[in-house]
Amino acid sequence: LNEVMESPTAMRMFARTLGSTNRKTVTHVLELMAAVCLVQPNGLQLALDAMASVAVTRGGGVRFNPLVRLLKASDKLTLQVAVVQLINAMVTSPEELDMRVHLRNECYAAGFHDMIRILRQADSDDLRIQLDVFEEEMTDDWAELLHRFHEVQIDMQDPAECFSLAHML
Repeated sequence: LNEVMESPTAMRMFARTLGSTNRKTVTHVLELMAAVCLVQPNGLQLALDAMASVAVTRGGGVRFNPLVRLLKASDKLTLQVAVVQLINAMVTSPEELDMRVHLRNECYAAGFHDMIRILRQADSDDLRIQLDVFEEEMTDDWAELLHRFHEVQIDMQDPAECFSLAHML
């Protein structure tokens, strides 16, 4: 693990294996990437860079596209749990609220929101726990975001309210 954390290219090499047909290997790589993300001070950046590299080589899009594709293509619960663990590790690691919100929005842009509903139907406590973590962290971040803006809520259909809010910012 130490060698992985010290190598600037190791995470990219690991991320490239996410296209493997050997689901056991893919599951282990996802678990390793999540561990690096949580343990290493620059682990999040290594994981994000690796996922960006994979996304570019596999048709573009956001960094989370390859992970959502894995979820859609596999019915293996252990693999699905590992994917959501990595997503949670990447989305909850940043200390900055704006970065967490940005990463969560990337997940949604990749189609993760639709997958949550599908994954909730699986009979797996481990998967349910990971999905709960994702949604609870999102709720906490939403509350923090509301607090930041002093819980300002406006009618986005009302041009005057939108202008007033934009003027305040």
